[in-house]
Amino acid sequence: MPCYKFSLFKDGALVCVVEQDLPEDLDALDVARGLCRGHAVEVHADARLVGRVKKDGEPLNARDIQAG
Repeated sequence: MPCYKFSLFKDGALVCVVEQDLPEDLDALDVARGLCRGHAVEVHADARLVGRVKKDGEPLNARDIQAG
């Protein structure tokens, strides 16, 4: 089972990193959506970026190069 890292950002600054073993990317993105209340979240599996979730689940756009 891969280990996913969830980097939580607030106002562009890294607040904390949470690690969790999950079966697949979709499970990790589901966890990230739960963590995005009040934070933007980047999800990584090792060095691979899985996805980004903006604060409070706002939609991403082409200008979003980083979740924070």
